[in-house]
Amino acid sequence: ERSRRRALLALLLLVPAPSLGAWWALYLSPGPAGHVVFAFMKVWVIALPAVWTVLVDRDRLRVPPLRRAGFGAALAFSAVAGAAILGFYFLVGRRVVDLGPFRETVTAAGLTSPARYLGALLYWTLVNSLLEEYVWRWFVVTRLIVLVRRSVAVLLSALFFTAHHAVATVAIDIRSADQVSSRRSVRDTCFAISATPCSFRASGSLLLAFSIQRGRSSCATTGTVPRHHRLRPDTCGSGGHPAEVRSRRR
Repeated sequence: ERSRRRALLALLLLVPAPSLGAWWALYLSPGPAGHVVFAFMKVWVIALPAVWTVLVDRDRLRVPPLRRAGFGAALAFSAVAGAAILGFYFLVGRRVVDLGPFRETVTAAGLTSPARYLGALLYWTLVNSLLEEYVWRWFVVTRLIVLVRRSVAVLLSALFFTAHHAVATVAIDIRSADQVSSRRSVRDTCFAISATPCSFRASGSLLLAFSIQRGRSSCATTGTVPRHHRLRPDTCGSGGHPAEVRSRRR
């Protein structure tokens, strides 16, 4: 019972921290104060697992042994995923996806030269991904295993990780809109979250399902396609998702 309480406390102290930092910096206080809060939460998330392991669990930090089979599986999955993304973009994406918001995001982040983009790519690949494994796939999963079955622990860790990115995305969305659109964005997002399980069953991807429902809910409430969800001219102008419009026309 004591180990379960400690595991739950560790999760409560860590899981909300990155989302709070992102929400504060991107929406509540997008300035020096927000940057301080964001940096503090970043340090907190990185330091807490190590400090907790040594001082609370009275254990030693260990580097797991590297297995060649694990590298092979990771490289194979990355190759397949990369090929699928590039294939979708060149076959379909260039015709249906509005690239304007992506260019604006890259420009705002300062990634306007090949050298800067390569540096950011190396950071995300070699540093940030390892930190994600350290926090979410090691510390969070091992604490969840104390509370639930291993398979459920893996699923919950993935959901927590997805929720953090959803919070950051919504914060950016609200900040970039005016006051009326901000209230509408919150309402649309609530609708999207409630309707996501239906699209999840159809798409097999939690992030894709959430994105689909965000686009549909915005169509339903505004009658227009938000710039970052624009797929085709007839997506909302005809009164709904293209598949739904075709179904009604029949």
